[in-house]
Amino acid sequence: MNHARAAGALLVGLIVCMQLGGPASASGACGDGILDSNEECDPGGGLFCNGNPALGACTTGAQCSGGVNCYSAFSCCKFNCQFVGQGADCFDGNQCTDGDHCDNVGRCVGQFKADGTSCDDGLFCNGGDNCQIGECVGHAGDPCTAATDCQTTCNETSNACESTPFVPCGDDGNTCTDDVCNGLGTCTHPPLLPGTICRPLATACDLPELCAGGGAPCPADLHLPDNTACGDLCTANGSCQAGECVNGTPLVCDDNDVCNGLETCDSLIGCQNGTPLDCSDGIACTDDACDASTGCSNPSFADGTPCDDGNLCTIIDRCYAGVCQGENLAFVAKTLAKIGGAAVIDGHLAVNDPGGIGKLGSFSTMTPGSLFTGDSVSIGKGSTVFDVHANNLRAPAATITGTTGPATLPVLSTWCDLPGGSCGGPDVSVDVQGLVRITPGSYNTITVYSRGTIEFDPGEYDVCSIRTLSPSALRPRGNVVLRVHGTLGIGRFGLFEPYAGSTELWVAGKAKISTSSEVHQVALRTPTSLTKIGRLSIFDGALCVASLRAQKDVQFGCPSP
Repeated sequence: MNHARAAGALLVGLIVCMQLGGPASASGACGDGILDSNEECDPGGGLFCNGNPALGACTTGAQCSGGVNCYSAFSCCKFNCQFVGQGADCFDGNQCTDGDHCDNVGRCVGQFKADGTSCDDGLFCNGGDNCQIGECVGHAGDPCTAATDCQTTCNETSNACESTPFVPCGDDGNTCTDDVCNGLGTCTHPPLLPGTICRPLATACDLPELCAGGGAPCPADLHLPDNTACGDLCTANGSCQAGECVNGTPLVCDDNDVCNGLETCDSLIGCQNGTPLDCSDGIACTDDACDASTGCSNPSFADGTPCDDGNLCTIIDRCYAGVCQGENLAFVAKTLAKIGGAAVIDGHLAVNDPGGIGKLGSFSTMTPGSLFTGDSVSIGKGSTVFDVHANNLRAPAATITGTTGPATLPVLSTWCDLPGGSCGGPDVSVDVQGLVRITPGSYNTITVYSRGTIEFDPGEYDVCSIRTLSPSALRPRGNVVLRVHGTLGIGRFGLFEPYAGSTELWVAGKAKISTSSEVHQVALRTPTSLTKIGRLSIFDGALCVASLRAQKDVQFGCPSP
């Protein structure tokens, strides 16, 4: 027998067996908490209608009423270990969110409720609870600390305030008795020892009063005889009159600066700082200044100073005559805006510079009241637009339902220039189906792998570059300013959507939003580079870009403030 040939045949047989799905590649059971090759998800644990344990257990969606499905708890993972489609109802188990739904990466998420909304974290001793940035973490504090009936110790087990001996309780008004709990829930008032000070010195002409013992009240207030020479931390070479040191040389505490408040003097501790003036007038386009001699003033900033009018859809805001005014313009490109066919644009679109080119593909729509502005504008066949201002208009087979006229260029007197700053620091990598939450600061590269989610706490960020794989999600947890000093790449089926608030996104390099992606509540500024948006994408925000190229079937809109 040829042993080498036999060994080779055995090896080939093993390879074929493995390729055909023999025992060596058998998959585990759905629901065991182990992600197998034939599963999109497997968190393990029980299955419940809509993922909500309160709705009862299930094994298939057919057992759930109301058109909901059968998920693992608080997830979007169905009974067959496959993700349900984006937008399906679910239950995230978070009291501080509304509108729970499955997102593009298969996570059950909701929009944050307003800060201060009531919730319950299940604990008694931290007091009433409220939502803060999507979490039940706001607390009124220990409900027992303010008690005066000796119920001052909080018991989490019994959810009650209990008595502790020798802790303070209600004052009986007698400074020669103590006010302490006896441990049985009763406030007692044992007498203080004789000689205990019951009324301390109040001025340089005062005398201390002492307890006599036995609980007798504090004696009447005594002071030095009138005309006794005196001096204190506020007066020198004075004399006592009715317990006060007067007619001396006063200490001057005033520092001649009205901005830090009016200084006063305490006879026992000397000069005391005043309360600084609050010069804020709440107006974005005025300086809140203070002069040491004259006090507050609020001069207006120079016209053209950047500001924020609070409206995401006015992409450029500037001060004029002391008022923050936003340009009524949601989508603006500096030199080129080329948008593919079947686009829907809800808002004004402009190409800013003289010589700029604006192209809108066939069968596209701009909503009533909108304006398309550019030096050279072409509109494809079958498209419907409203007003058009152009110096060179070509729209032979389009419908213009509003008016046409020449364009005055540039549209904007100032541009959305990049702010300063620099990036650097740690890399952030989000694994497949992972979730990473970061805090404001400076970072190097952010990479989000398939079905991963990165969350940004409210604040400001400087990042060298961002790259996401398909599908993935970027989720600000409130108002965020994100400055990307390199490139931004959002992979196919990507999602950029805050749980609450809105995002100011600056990109120094190129920005690419790939096919079938969604961007919501974002003001995107790439003032020196190209922005590309893939087909079937939704952009819900505002744009200020050097040049814009959008493929077919893209929707542009901007939410109301």
